[in-house]
Amino acid sequence: MNDFTIPKKQYVLLEEGQYLAEVTDLEQSEGEYGTQVKITFNLLDAEEENASLIGWCSANYSPKSKLFAWTKAALGQKFNPDEDFQASKLKGKQVHLQVSRRMGANGTEYNKVEAVFSHRQALPRKAEEINAEIGFDEVEEPPAPPVWDE
Repeated sequence: MNDFTIPKKQYVLLEEGQYLAEVTDLEQSEGEYGTQVKITFNLLDAEEENASLIGWCSANYSPKSKLFAWTKAALGQKFNPDEDFQASKLKGKQVHLQVSRRMGANGTEYNKVEAVFSHRQALPRKAEEINAEIGFDEVEEPPAPPVWDE
């Protein structure tokens, strides 16, 4: 028998939010929901080193599909809606991911890629994030209007 080592895989739960990422791998996979496209994203601005996420899309490619929207976001101006999907065109492209936390059937939390945006596109942000960035505190309630005796 030849001895070998398999490194233990570490799973780190990321905070919900937006992350800059690069598409590093794409593959077709058969699963519970039919043919899927498994897209691996390397996170470029996460606190954890070498953090990556996997996004799943149905292998349907039409203007109403997630795969179509994610391809459009990754390719930007080079996107041609009349062409067929070609995985090699996405590899190496940078995108922004909207990442959430979900609860699995087994009770463990996991991250999910909810949306993919162009890395050049302004990302949707919460009002609280914008206010914190510019140092804006909560607005005090205006004083009640005076009551006039008649």
